[in-house]
Amino acid sequence: MNHPDDLTLLALAEGDQVDGADLIEAHLSQCDECLAATRQLRALSPDVTLPPLPIPASLKAAMNVVPPEPNASQLWRCEWGDIVQLVYLVAVDSETGRIEAAPIVDPTDSAGEVTVIDAEVLGWSAVVQKSLTASLPARTLDLYLGDASNHMTFIVEPKIVSPVDTRAAALAAVEDAMALLADAQWVPTTRESSLTDILQRTWPSPTRMATDTGIDASTARALLRGQHVPNDQERTKLSDAGVPDTAAVSPPSLSLLAALDSPQIRPLWRQDAARRGTVDSASYRWEQYTDNRFALAARSTGRDTDDVSVWLDRVREVLGGGS
Repeated sequence: MNHPDDLTLLALAEGDQVDGADLIEAHLSQCDECLAATRQLRALSPDVTLPPLPIPASLKAAMNVVPPEPNASQLWRCEWGDIVQLVYLVAVDSETGRIEAAPIVDPTDSAGEVTVIDAEVLGWSAVVQKSLTASLPARTLDLYLGDASNHMTFIVEPKIVSPVDTRAAALAAVEDAMALLADAQWVPTTRESSLTDILQRTWPSPTRMATDTGIDASTARALLRGQHVPNDQERTKLSDAGVPDTAAVSPPSLSLLAALDSPQIRPLWRQDAARRGTVDSASYRWEQYTDNRFALAARSTGRDTDDVSVWLDRVREVLGGGS
C-alpha cells in the first residue's frame, strides 16, 4: 500500500478508529519512515494509552535466532549494562556456567602474543589479545558471531615498553571492560529477604501498616518486630497491599540460574522486553523474576530439580517461547 497520510497516522496515534487499520499496521512493520512519524505523533499525546507499535518483521526474525551452545573457538559479543566487548571463547565450563574468554581488539592496539582472525569470519581482520583472557559468566554472552576454527594465525606483536605507547591506554580500557564483565551478576548477593525485612521497608510504623492493610495495630506491631507469623487471612491482606510472597524474592536454585543465564534464552528475553516496552537488562531480568513469574514456575514443578533442561523448558514457557 502507499504511505498513509499524516492525518491518518495522527488518528492512529491518538487511538481513533481508522479504516484499514490492519493494513496500516502491517505497513508500519515494514516502513521505518512511517513508523518514526507515528512515534513522533504519539510522543505529542502523552496522556493517550495505546498498545505498543508492531515489531518490524526484520527485528522479529533477528530476535528469534537461537544461538548455538557456547563452545571453544566461537566468537561472541558480550554485553552487560553499558559494557560491550567482542570475545573469543577459549574454554567453556558447563558445570560452573563460566567461560574463559579472550577479548578481540583492533589490530593496531594488539601487543605480545596474539592470534589474528581471518577477515572472512567477522568481515574485518580482528586480533585476539590472549594476555587479557578472563573468566566470564555465560550470562554475558549476548550475540553469536561465528566460529573461528581453522581461521586463525598465531603471531607476536611488539611488546609495550613505553607508557606513552597509545596501545597501553587502549588495552587498559579493554582490561577494565573484561573485569566488569567477569563480575556481572543480576541476582542479588545479599541474604534472602525475610518477610520482616520487606514489611520494615514498606511501612515506617504499625499504625500506617494497620491503616494500609486492615490488620489490627497490635498484630502489625508484632509483624514488624518479627514476633508473629501471619496466618492465611493476614497473608491475603498483605498480598492485597502489594507485599510479595517471600518465596518470590528468594534467590532461585543454581539450576534455574543456569537456565536463566543460557544464551538459548536471550532471544526470549529480548522478545519479552520488546512486548513490555523496556530493554533487555540485568535489572529487568531480576525484576521479572521477583514479579512472581519464575517463582510460580518454580513452585509448580513440585520439586527442586537440578536438571537444567527442566528449567529451560519452564523458562521458555514463562517467557512465551513454548517447550
